[in-house]
Amino acid sequence: RLEALEDAFDLDATGSPTRRVGGEPLDELETVDHVAPMLSIDQSGEAEEVRAFDERVLAVGVRV
Repeated sequence: RLEALEDAFDLDATGSPTRRVGGEPLDELETVDHVAPMLSIDQSGEAEEVRAFDERVLAVGVRV
């Protein structure tokens, strides 16, 4: 809705929430240790790379 208003009234939206992503971390949030490592596919697109990722995940006991 905000984007529609900005477009309808030709507003300069440079500082608008529609143009921002994320924010500064909050100090009051506590740190969490993950039970298993947070792994990713590293944006792999090749079948063999995806299979290797799956094997690494299974090796640490994570079920997806």
